[in-house]
Amino acid sequence: MYWSMTRSAADILAMLLFLALCTAGGWFLVRAGFRLSSKDRVVVGAGLGLSLATWLANLLSRWIDPPLSFWLSAALLVAVGAGLWWGQPDRRLRLGQELRPWLLFVAVLVLGYFFLRMGRGLAVFDDRKNLSLISLMAAGDIPPHFYMNPDFYFRYHYAFQLFGAMLMRLGGLFPWSAFDLAKGIAGALAVGLSVVWGRRVTGRWVGGAALGFVVLFASGARWLLLLLPSEFVSVAARGVTLWGSAAQTASDLPNALASPWVIDGGPLVPFPFAFVNGILQPLVLYLQAGPVSLGLIALLLLLILYPARARRWGWGVLTLVLALWALAAEAEFALFVLGVALACAALLVRKSPETNRRELWGMVGAVALATVLGFLQGGTLTEVARSVASRAANPDPSAALPMGGFSLSAVPAIVSSHLGELRLGNPGELAIGLLEIGPALLLAPLAVWWVVRAYRRRRLFPLAFGASTLLGFILPMFVRYEVDRDISRLTHYALVGWILLAAAPVAVAWRQGATRRRGVIAAIGGLMVFGGLALTGPLLTSLTRGVLSNRIQSIDAGMAREMWNRLEPGSLVLDSDTWRAVALTGRLTRSAPDSVSVLEEWTRLVADPEVTLLTAAGVDYVYVDQYWWNDMPETARASFLDPCVNTVAEGKDNALNGRRWLFDIRSCPAG
Repeated sequence: MYWSMTRSAADILAMLLFLALCTAGGWFLVRAGFRLSSKDRVVVGAGLGLSLATWLANLLSRWIDPPLSFWLSAALLVAVGAGLWWGQPDRRLRLGQELRPWLLFVAVLVLGYFFLRMGRGLAVFDDRKNLSLISLMAAGDIPPHFYMNPDFYFRYHYAFQLFGAMLMRLGGLFPWSAFDLAKGIAGALAVGLSVVWGRRVTGRWVGGAALGFVVLFASGARWLLLLLPSEFVSVAARGVTLWGSAAQTASDLPNALASPWVIDGGPLVPFPFAFVNGILQPLVLYLQAGPVSLGLIALLLLLILYPARARRWGWGVLTLVLALWALAAEAEFALFVLGVALACAALLVRKSPETNRRELWGMVGAVALATVLGFLQGGTLTEVARSVASRAANPDPSAALPMGGFSLSAVPAIVSSHLGELRLGNPGELAIGLLEIGPALLLAPLAVWWVVRAYRRRRLFPLAFGASTLLGFILPMFVRYEVDRDISRLTHYALVGWILLAAAPVAVAWRQGATRRRGVIAAIGGLMVFGGLALTGPLLTSLTRGVLSNRIQSIDAGMAREMWNRLEPGSLVLDSDTWRAVALTGRLTRSAPDSVSVLEEWTRLVADPEVTLLTAAGVDYVYVDQYWWNDMPETARASFLDPCVNTVAEGKDNALNGRRWLFDIRSCPAG
């Protein structure tokens, strides 16, 4: 009940063919339009192909239903890529030369399998959102509505979940297996592209492997608090307010440091709270969230492809990568746009050669077009624009969805999604904040040096990227977002950016340095990855089991096999769980106004689900488990025996999970 929903080997082969087509299309584009070594083209082509296919699927699905829209995205990518490649003077295809660097490709495959197995045993980082979105979009709801309310579209960066939906629909997978497979593929490609970038800037494979290792395991150094006197930690943490899962772990920071991290769906051996992080979560764990990997892929593709473009149409490829980035990680994309604006303003002040001006306007055009696409293609930017337009058309706040937004903070602070606001003016909190950031902070001077050098050399893209990382580090200290802990994503972007920027100067320092300098570099690197390595131990214990999700049992998987995407489009399903039926059926429910609260109407209906009351509320189907059935009032249970109620599906097992029913109540009168 984990892998195949259709039990069809043909579906699995179709999914593999789809992945191969995407990789081939990306390879053709790289081969035809960018000056890349054959050592890099296969992995870069795979990352580019899957990214562009996801973006195209999002576009085509507005008019064409899946799975045809998914197949067309891959076919269009291959056709355009092959056509551009065929039009080049040098179109000789030497597979032996292209596949000669097989070790990196095999390493990516092995790493992807490892991430898949690891994700199979975990259900962390908001499965309700991920599984629901994958199920909805696989059934054709693209762009997706809010999975717990059909009244509005979801303001979310859903590109990664769309990739998972493509795997689910084409491979006949369950939502959870598609999610785990997508995490494995995206996480492995992110590490593989980090290796490619590291090899390019250091000139050696060992440099690339070292950068990939650091990207995978880099984290903060909260664990260093364990080495400090407990009295100091208690005094320093006196004003610290724990947020989110940290508040569930313990009442204060000193107790939390000595406790396992309380999080749903964790591994058999729990994570020690002292080694996780609220700013720079290690990728080996953070990839379980999904979108972070796809956002990193887009960033690395830009870093690798921008200086390697050889044809004018390469700007079009970069524009689509930027648009995909806006759909996968809008906050990071917005930072980059700000960085480009600052870089252009700085370079326009100077007298630049005409070639630099052409490059400048090319980048401005790509970013401007990607921004326009970002406001039209769905996701966060589109829904923010929709909300602004709605408010402009109707000033009544109740007439539009709340846009949310940013505000200035009166107290500058380092923001951690676990430890809250660590005020810069409080020495104890500042010390905790610096350890929460970790050794990556020591790379900040290299980022400043990178920006200054790029400005002197009039290099637009490096200047824009470096400036965006500095903005990402500074802004969260003074700006707050409607969901306070989400602002830490900007700091995470800055620290990862500094790691990528530091690869070249650190490699030079290593080659030219004496033993003492190399020792310092090794020590900083060791401190940076120690937290991620410590978390890998508990993660390995997840390899021995399979987990569907926190709220989903094997009997639910059996029901999904029978009824997923079988109900009429637009149907509304009620469940005693706020989201479970969405993942199982691919149809929406109405249970919540947002991600943190529930509707009073849904609470009343679950407490007394009398059929006429449900039909009056617009419910078409009801998914009932044994526990809900037992808790219903007698009159509500009796109403399901009415002849107007049709039992669409029924299941039972011999465990404590009891029975499941799916009732069709569309023929019943409204009360």
